[in-house]
This record gives sequence, structure tokens and C-alpha cells, in this order.
Amino acid sequence: MVGGSVRSEAEGRSVMSKKVIDRAVPVLTEPSDTAAARIAAGAVHITALQGSPDWAASPEVQAATSAWLAENESLATVTSTIADLENQLAIARATQRTQLRRWDAHKRAVLSAVETACDGSKDKVQRFGMGVATRTAAPTAVTPEDLRAKRSTTPGVASAVWATRRGHHGFLVQHATNPEDPATFSAPLMSARGKFDLAGQRPGTTVYCRVLALDPDLPNGQTDYTSWVAMTVST
Repeated sequence: MVGGSVRSEAEGRSVMSKKVIDRAVPVLTEPSDTAAARIAAGAVHITALQGSPDWAASPEVQAATSAWLAENESLATVTSTIADLENQLAIARATQRTQLRRWDAHKRAVLSAVETACDGSKDKVQRFGMGVATRTAAPTAVTPEDLRAKRSTTPGVASAVWATRRGHHGFLVQHATNPEDPATFSAPLMSARGKFDLAGQRPGTTVYCRVLALDPDLPNGQTDYTSWVAMTVST
């Protein structure tokens, strides 16, 4: 009996292990990651549901589908409204850009007319409800700051850059092969921006540069030089 019981239990487990669970779970066949995709998917599936041979015998499916149809139509309406409004907004923004340019042009015309009518009179300008322009002097130049070497992408070129200030009047750059030997100093070279490129050098060698700022408001018309900075010629 004991042996028979064991065989019976084993046979039962074997039958259960071979049993296949056959329960279908419905999913959408259409993508639904965006509002437009949801509307399209809803239309496809609602049509398929209503055309099913099991439709008439499934009142619960009919009720759920009816609610889904109403929501799908509402979503389609509001999505269309959003698209129309976005199009109107794009047109309005383009129109605004044009009007801003025109506004600025008319502003300049009025300011020019007031300037001509007032002929430099501060009181007249103010009687027109306008302010009087004041000029802010550019700060006096100081010795350039943050002078540093910068690797050039062109072989045979040594480069350096430095910080610039608003309203600067240009710079003079001097280079040398030996900062301790004035005989190797170059003549000062004009630079209109905070960058210096020295071409025609032997790749891999080191040259030095220093820079000063020009300013006609300074006693000597220029600042002191910076310290020398080493630059490696690009290979």
C-alpha cells in the first residue's frame, strides 16, 4: 500500500506538470505612446471590437468600449485644439519678432527727431519726457591678466592668450627666446585681441612672450608688461 501510494502521488505530479494554462490576456496591437498614437490606436481597436462576432453577446465589452469611444473622441478634439493653438502661437511669435524690429526702428526715429528738435538742450529733452544720455568712461587699462600659453593645432606655431577688458585699446606683445637676454627680445607687436600666435618656429622648442595694454589715458599711454610666459611650439 505504501508503494502504491507513492506511485499514485508521483503519477499525479506528472499529470499536473504537463497541464498547460490556457488563458489569453488582451493587449493592444497598435502603439500608444503619444496622444496622436492613442487616438489612432483607439480608432483601430474600437472598430475591431464593434466588428467582432462576439460583440452582440458581450454587454460589458460594449459598455467599456462606449466609454472608451467617448474619451477617444474627446482626446482627438483637445489634441486638435492644441495643434491649432500651437500653430497660432508660432505665427504670433513670428509676428511679434517683426513688430519688435519695427518698434525699435520707430523708437530710434523718435529719439533722433527729439535730439534734432532740442538741439542739445537738456531742459527741452526732459520736457519731452525723455532722459538725457550719459557716457560712462571705459575703465583705465591695467596690466593684462591671466596670460597663459595655449597649444596651437598648427605645427610650428606658439600661442598665448590673456583676459581682455571692455573698451580696451589694444595690446603690445613681445617675444623672446631667452627672457634673461634682451638681445633676444623682439620688437613689440600690435594685437587687437587677447591672443598671440607666433608662426615659423621650430616644433617642440620653447619661446617666451609678455604683453602690455595700451591706453591713451595713461601717463605713458600703456601699462607695464606682464611677466614672461613660456610657450611650447606645436609639433
